[in-house]
Amino acid sequence: MLRIAITSEQPRYDEVDRIRAIIGEGWDRVHLRWPRAGVGEYRRVLDQLTQDELAHVVLHTKDLEVMALEYPIAGKNGVESRSCHSLEELRANGGAYSYCFLSPICDSVSKRGYQAAFTHEQLLEIKKEDRAVALGGITPETLPQVRRYNFVGYAVLGYLAQAPSIANLIHRLRCFNS
Repeated sequence: MLRIAITSEQPRYDEVDRIRAIIGEGWDRVHLRWPRAGVGEYRRVLDQLTQDELAHVVLHTKDLEVMALEYPIAGKNGVESRSCHSLEELRANGGAYSYCFLSPICDSVSKRGYQAAFTHEQLLEIKKEDRAVALGGITPETLPQVRRYNFVGYAVLGYLAQAPSIANLIHRLRCFNS
């Protein structure tokens, strides 16, 4: 399964170390999603990454075209991937992207009150060709539930973003291996 980490909404002082830890633990993609960050904040992080590390990075920024030309990144959200919140939206868009996030699959870890939106029967309708990536409430505890369906991968935001240190982040990343 494709394993994707999504950053918290604000870049952290140790963001480069976090990205390196995620990639170092064998995760496929790191989506940098900082809605209020400027190009300079993205550059501060991207300039410190190697070309091999940049090959795992997907950007979420208004200045995608400029950034994508400057850095050998894996992709751009909206080009490589898209977020969907219904099976209809997934079916309408899945073929146009490398993968589509479908959320929320489980109750959110980071958004209070943001609950799972799909029934077991609905999740059974997902096909591999939909290229759906499970998002929302994904933790080592909920991962076995996600594996029962035809997701091509899973994305983790809150569970990883809440790691208070790099050591704890690495521990959390390794919890997905068992």
